[in-house]
Amino acid sequence: MNCCARRRDTAAYFARTVLYRAHRSSNSSPAANPPQPTRPAAPDMDSERAPQALRRLQQEFPLEARVASLPANLLRAYGTILQSWAKGEPPGIGIENAALVRELAGLDAILIEDDFASCYPFSVRDTGIRVTVAQKSVNAMCAIDALAIPSILVGVGEIEAACAACGTRHACTVGPDGVVRSGDGQVVIAWSGRLAGSSCCGRSLCPQIRFQCPGCSVPTGGSQLSIVDGAAVGTAFFAFQRRLLQTF
Repeated sequence: MNCCARRRDTAAYFARTVLYRAHRSSNSSPAANPPQPTRPAAPDMDSERAPQALRRLQQEFPLEARVASLPANLLRAYGTILQSWAKGEPPGIGIENAALVRELAGLDAILIEDDFASCYPFSVRDTGIRVTVAQKSVNAMCAIDALAIPSILVGVGEIEAACAACGTRHACTVGPDGVVRSGDGQVVIAWSGRLAGSSCCGRSLCPQIRFQCPGCSVPTGGSQLSIVDGAAVGTAFFAFQRRLLQTF
């Protein structure tokens, strides 16, 4: 098995583990202290949807693989930009050597917008999806990205967004472990498209992964994920960033 396949298998298991914890936390008494899970999600949950969505996202946008292959100088620059976002401070493109910033943007590891550097899952633009962790408030690139931010910043996150179809305002809470604490069932994720060729993910795929009311129709060819599934996918997809931040 090659290293990319091992990363995919590990990430898929991580997504299953997050789902398992979410199920146990919603069905156990407060005094219960369940052991670390050693198997996938409980049978009465949709144990395949999150891993399938994770594989699809990794295939369309292999961000972790790209970052893992960066030479040392680019990885340092990427880490500096990510660290600035982790502090709640959108970095200007002058935060690092201009040539390195342009090269990272060319790899679609970051996105240059108005002299600032967006860094998946964080966006300089007002996307209509806002995440607040420990009084630090940031914009998220998409719904799955928003659900991942609490685990990256290692804190409880309050997420606010409007339904992409009707505009109804929604809020949910996600813990640092990727477990949804409130909002499940009141809002879902509508995923309505794919990454268009070699286009930038932030301008092509991200606008098509939005929060939505459960009763609103999904665009033709699209699909729905629960926010529990979405949080599991996002937490697994961006787990490498949490590890990277620990080295800075």
